[in-house]
Amino acid sequence: MAVPTAIEHAELLERLDIFEGSTSSWQDVLEATLHEKVLKPLFRFTSLTHLVMCGAAGIDLTERGIQRMAKAWPNLRTLYIYARTRPYHDVHLRLRHLHHLAIGCPKLERLALLVNAEEEPILSEDIPTPDFVHPLKHLGVSVAPIDQADVVAQIIRMLFPQLESLSWRGSSRNEKWNQRWENVVYDLDIEQVQKKKWAEYLDL
Repeated sequence: MAVPTAIEHAELLERLDIFEGSTSSWQDVLEATLHEKVLKPLFRFTSLTHLVMCGAAGIDLTERGIQRMAKAWPNLRTLYIYARTRPYHDVHLRLRHLHHLAIGCPKLERLALLVNAEEEPILSEDIPTPDFVHPLKHLGVSVAPIDQADVVAQIIRMLFPQLESLSWRGSSRNEKWNQRWENVVYDLDIEQVQKKKWAEYLDL
């Protein structure tokens, strides 16, 4: 679909891939995190089934942003929003906030977002869950901070009971995170797909 046509008939666009820069210039891209308001122009593409966004330092997502995404794109099957570098900011999007996507995007099968999985058990007991078995098969979390593996596994099991694989980028700065994510995989009895480079997530 030509760009003018896509803009004029936004409701017809189903697939959108956005990459910042080119291979030769990636190292020179300013490592500045984007505010989630950059997503607002995309909310008019209400028929999206596939959205991939890859930038230098990612988008600082919040629960409110995830709510709006779920409302705008209910037909999503693939959602990938990732950075090529490690985050230079506190990660505001919590793992439990993914319940908005679980409920609002009932066809979602592949999801890759940077989340903070340092969940408190008391805050994880009353998470809204879908009234159907969600079909999500693959989940990527990048360099996600994680505290209690058992709590994280419980949240994932509640939201995405059909999950088959979990992927993340190993953190040399915090080996405990790696071990805890491995424990999550063990608890869920799913496939571990540890990514070494950001580009590997494109195979999700």
